[in-house]
Amino acid sequence: MRNQQPPSGYHPRFPGGTAAGARMLRPLGQLQPWATPRMSWIGTICFFALVLCTLGSLNGIALLAFGIVRFFSPLMLGLCITILLVLRLAMIRSLGTAGLWYVGFLLSYLAISLFNGFSDSSLYLLQYHITAAMVMVCCAMGARHVALATSPRTVLRIAFIIALFPVVYAILGTIFPGRFYPYGKAKLLERAAGSFGNANATGAVICLAVAIGFGCLLFEKRRLYIMLGIGMSAIACMLTFSRASIIMLLGVAFVQIFISPLIKRKSMALAMILAVGGVFWFLAAGVNLLTAATSEQMHRINSLWNIFSGSTSSEDTGGRLILIQAALEEWTENPILGRGFGSFRQLEVTGGGPHNVFLLVLGEGGLIPFFALIAFCGVFLHQAWICKVPGVRVASLSCLMVFLGFCMTNHGVAYSQSVWTAMGIMCGLMAAAKETTGHRELPQAALAQPLRRP
Repeated sequence: MRNQQPPSGYHPRFPGGTAAGARMLRPLGQLQPWATPRMSWIGTICFFALVLCTLGSLNGIALLAFGIVRFFSPLMLGLCITILLVLRLAMIRSLGTAGLWYVGFLLSYLAISLFNGFSDSSLYLLQYHITAAMVMVCCAMGARHVALATSPRTVLRIAFIIALFPVVYAILGTIFPGRFYPYGKAKLLERAAGSFGNANATGAVICLAVAIGFGCLLFEKRRLYIMLGIGMSAIACMLTFSRASIIMLLGVAFVQIFISPLIKRKSMALAMILAVGGVFWFLAAGVNLLTAATSEQMHRINSLWNIFSGSTSSEDTGGRLILIQAALEEWTENPILGRGFGSFRQLEVTGGGPHNVFLLVLGEGGLIPFFALIAFCGVFLHQAWICKVPGVRVASLSCLMVFLGFCMTNHGVAYSQSVWTAMGIMCGLMAAAKETTGHRELPQAALAQPLRRP
């Protein structure tokens, strides 16, 4: 019997890839085109431990359950330093084009805004931005390394499991508030705050978990546990009563009709009609069954119904429309270079932040970092759209959608470690997919050989 050649597009490390062949970049001119890098167990363990600390919100769990502030922060710093030292030669390739645009955006934003003005009260914000950037870079390096040494399925699967930690904490915290929330139980009972202690931050991570879960579905044959995790995430998202989170959850699920090759469009459309119809029923009629609902919960449910029905007011959006108008008025005072770092956290009209990352960057750093941020989002979209590994493509596009949605409603996303952890993982996976599924085809003899370590 003649030896059969592998089908076009087959790659043992990247199942489901659509490109023919597996052309690897040749670092330092040493590696063969089909060779994978030798796995660094130290870098791999540090990478997953860092994802557990950030995406799993171990600092939040230590604070809420034991009252210890930033208990895991020294560990996170050590993990980042270790990853940078172990995988230092792969930093540029790990970030990819999108990651490099993020670095450019951050440097321009901090340089211009700090040059215009800086106060001692804003020192903690600078620390948050630098920490989030370090986490993003290290996660990109770790994700690329693990994806090339094993497969992107390993990265997405473990990231999805870790992202379910806040989901489980939000559900159990609602059922057993005395055990999971030692203080502030009455307030936290109104909205599931999760391990982050904030319903909006928890809702953002829940939506990221759903986005990563949709990517995992394309790598798994037995998808039951992935679908179970997505279902748990949907329940936890409803318990947060976060309007932005619920809208983003529906948006991420709906967009799978256009970006996911897993389910036929007709069945997916039918499922989405049922899902959206169930949400509308809950908002319109099912709310009458919630006899124990508080006034805050009722207000948010009614606001969601008004948003879906098209009769949106500033009160239904939490004053976001007023904040946008006030931020634009204050930005016109210095439209080119902005007003300085930290100056837009307390608007003169409202006394609060703009709840919009784009307006925050525009107001504090001016036009240059604003366009750099837009360029980062555009390049990330382009890199995700042309990615030839379906699971990475779906997860990256879904995470970008969540990122953009929360950038429009919460300025804390600019330095959120959990959000930038997910974005860094996606940058690393896209970089690995680009290296492994090249534009030129390898000879069939090379395709028939297994991947070899150098």
